[in-house]
Amino acid sequence: MEIEFENTRTSRKEQQNGIEQILNKEINLFGGSFSSKKKEYFYRELSILMQSGVSLKAALEIMLESQEKKKDKAFIERLITKVVSGKLLSEAIADEPGFSSYEQHALRIADRTGQKEVITSDLYHYYLNKNKQRRQLYGSLTYPIIVMLTAIGVTFFMLKFVVPTFQDTFRQNEVNLPGITEFIIGISEFVSTNGWMLFFGSLLIILLFSLIRKTNAYKRFIGKFVLRVPLIGNHIKRSYIVQFTHAMSLLTKSKVPLVTALGLVKEMIAFYPLSSALSKVESQIMNGELLHKAFGRNPFFEKKMIALLKVAEETSQTEYIFNKLYEQYRDDLVYQSRQLSNILNPVLTLLVGFVVGIILLAMYLPMFQLSSLIE
Repeated sequence: MEIEFENTRTSRKEQQNGIEQILNKEINLFGGSFSSKKKEYFYRELSILMQSGVSLKAALEIMLESQEKKKDKAFIERLITKVVSGKLLSEAIADEPGFSSYEQHALRIADRTGQKEVITSDLYHYYLNKNKQRRQLYGSLTYPIIVMLTAIGVTFFMLKFVVPTFQDTFRQNEVNLPGITEFIIGISEFVSTNGWMLFFGSLLIILLFSLIRKTNAYKRFIGKFVLRVPLIGNHIKRSYIVQFTHAMSLLTKSKVPLVTALGLVKEMIAFYPLSSALSKVESQIMNGELLHKAFGRNPFFEKKMIALLKVAEETSQTEYIFNKLYEQYRDDLVYQSRQLSNILNPVLTLLVGFVVGIILLAMYLPMFQLSSLIE
């Protein structure tokens, strides 16, 4: 059973505020960061206990016993105190900083309908799926990033410490150096001379990006740049499409008007190319454009999605179509993650070997000349 917002007497504005935080990446709770992973555990335990016939107060008391951190225990204790004093679960959570308006709305419906175990189960499955998508993305990119950092570290070490050793030997014996050796030695001298400048320059660039990362210009640049990266760009784009279709599936099931749902998702999506595309789609629909035509005008969306959205309009099955799109893109993302790992891992390993091999070759070529001079 899904969370039915139409069964409440909330206004449209209140309904919108109740869902606008559905895709927040991190929730601040317990005075610190309460990640989506902790949300998954919290709603899972609460749902299981209440499905077992345990009252809300008893469920919270059982959860309290399993908490190890003081801040977590303090949070559960506050909830118990509020529930005992007569507050509903939604009211108790509303007083706590960090819970999204979407969760508060959902739990308010649970209080009114007496279906706390169903609503908490829905919230648990939402965070479960969200965490799975995040792990898939991280799993695909973690190893390549580690390999690239290793390659940079190994290359820097060889240029800083290994190459100068060979360079001194060549100078002492006045060996004529091949072009590739002179090139590598030139890079080594630059790194040795400007090492600290490169280090602080890198820190300055990182600091600069951290200061401007929330600006639209930065988001626009990063978004366009990421989309142009071979293999990885398409994978990241697909992960945000999965997030978009999942959110639209949940919102349409909750009977949220289509234009309102697009506006909410637009604010939730952190990827500028997608959020910008949704802004245009929303504006076009408000001006009377059909859904599939509005999506079709933007190259960000694939033809498969546009074709299915056309079917959704003709059959009035928007909820069903968005759910099917989510399932298809989710399965495609899983397959693509495996393929990306299978391609990037050996390619990057070969790249590291190639860079190290070039440096060693450049250093050992003059050694053959040196050995002939000694003979």
